[in-house]
Amino acid sequence: MIFFRGIRLGILLSCLSLFSCSSKVNTLSTDKDIQLDSDTGYLFLTINSDFNYSRFSINGPQYIHLEGGDFYKGKNYYLVPVESGKYLVHSFVDLWGGTFRIAHDDNEELWTFEVKPGRISYIGEFKARRLYGKYSRFELINNSSFALEYLEEKYPNILSKRELRYLGPGEDFFFDLVRK
Repeated sequence: MIFFRGIRLGILLSCLSLFSCSSKVNTLSTDKDIQLDSDTGYLFLTINSDFNYSRFSINGPQYIHLEGGDFYKGKNYYLVPVESGKYLVHSFVDLWGGTFRIAHDDNEELWTFEVKPGRISYIGEFKARRLYGKYSRFELINNSSFALEYLEEKYPNILSKRELRYLGPGEDFFFDLVRK
């Protein structure tokens, strides 16, 4: 009996330490380029969901919970300063408390991205669709043209001072072509 109490206590302490290391992050509210540390860059992504969500979590050098996106043309946009490095999409939580852990078993590369120091690292649009019952479909897709349109309208000052790169799954040179 004491053994099981010890296990439960260990699990509880592990969970508390994990959540104490996480950062709740909101998108920038103004077009003011802030002084970034040498190991920090801007993470830029879109969340497009047909159901309400309360949190989108990412693992990497920082464990990040994205909240409070900028709702624009039916999608939530996030432009946030984060520590540079490789990240992995972790989970998506709906408003009713349902947690969807993104399955990395099939192809982890589809959910991995990188944030480069001093740059705006666009990783794509996270698309969440409820299918039926408890089933949902998740995709991380590249919508560079919409991303650029948003940044040009909402953050022209930051965009003029920072290099914009697609650093999500796969390769894309769209930003190089249109910004020359």
